[in-house]
Amino acid sequence: MRRRTTAALLGILAASACGAPTCSRGACDRAAVVALAAELDALDTRAQEVTLRARLPELCALPPGLRRSFDDWEGRSQPLRSRAAIAELDAAFAVLCPDIERISTEVGALASRERAARIYDDCDLARLGIADRDDMLRNDYGQSFWVTYQWLLDQGIAPEVARALAPGLRATHRRFIATIEDHAPLELPAVDAPLTARPVGVRVELSTTAAVIDGRTIATIADGRITDGVEAHRVFGLDERLAEAVERQRQRAAGDLAATPEPVRIAADRRVRFAALVDVIFTAARRGVRDFALEVEVDAFDRAALPFELPPAAAARAALWVAVADDGAIALRSPERRSFTDPADLARWVEERCADGPSSAPAVLEPASSVDVGAITRLLVTLRGEACGDAPGPGCCFPRVAFAAPRE
Repeated sequence: MRRRTTAALLGILAASACGAPTCSRGACDRAAVVALAAELDALDTRAQEVTLRARLPELCALPPGLRRSFDDWEGRSQPLRSRAAIAELDAAFAVLCPDIERISTEVGALASRERAARIYDDCDLARLGIADRDDMLRNDYGQSFWVTYQWLLDQGIAPEVARALAPGLRATHRRFIATIEDHAPLELPAVDAPLTARPVGVRVELSTTAAVIDGRTIATIADGRITDGVEAHRVFGLDERLAEAVERQRQRAAGDLAATPEPVRIAADRRVRFAALVDVIFTAARRGVRDFALEVEVDAFDRAALPFELPPAAAARAALWVAVADDGAIALRSPERRSFTDPADLARWVEERCADGPSSAPAVLEPASSVDVGAITRLLVTLRGEACGDAPGPGCCFPRVAFAAPRE
């Protein structure tokens, strides 16, 4: 299911939007907020957005997380969502829709628009009076939009005033959207790290029982490995799908035979082994694919994609080379040789290594074929650091991480 979520606000609002009994009241200058709502009524959509972002922090004692979001309203820093923040956001939305856990389970298999419609109806979001059903489906408002409204109510702002601020909030939401793919019912790894949305491309889903390409089962999986529909690291259904993609792009490029295939995104159950990823990677690489991403869990409903690439032509071009043995032991092979028994020790070493800023050269991760996706994801996040997005900043260690796939 495709969800569009607010890139700048979603995570940050989780720290600010809370329900009773944790919220303190009286955090806003009510009279000034009423005046701001009246002022917004006379403005166009873009001006509403700019004015709301500029003025609301002056009128309300915003929590630190929400204030950071307003200060950086262009979303340049791509604030991340921690697991604690995700839990707060879910809890805040549950104030508006106490039965959301049951509803989400029941509608998990529905298409995006059908699921959004059911949530809107079953949660009776129409009662809030801030967005009708058609508006909800047209703009695909996420939890953050509704939670923002609830946060205003929690501060003692009258519902009619909070509703008057809603157009500015809607404009903000429409301005910052990112596409995230949901692969329920796969059990994907959960991570505490910044993720980046990837372009829509070829979807490969690896559960514990099957490999699915764009909704079509093409191979069986047993013991974490692809066991049927694969030969010499070639997954036949994926190979055919990529051949079609290359041909379409060749035609679009008016005869350019060097047209690059679509990106490949892999959603894998945490219990699937690296061997299965290897088959997918090698199949795609034969067709010229160089744009890969491993999709991981962001929260109960959302998925995002963590990019990776193929290893450099020579080990000397890598800034770091990390090998992971079958038993989980971590060995640093370059630029020095040392071992880590605890992934947290590697994380501390990487943080010290990247104190001067992001590396332009890739870090290479070489897992043994039996290492599971859950462990691989944690290491991938460790190597990327805490601020690797479209514009890597301080705290981002290796924006580029490559997989060295064993040819067994």
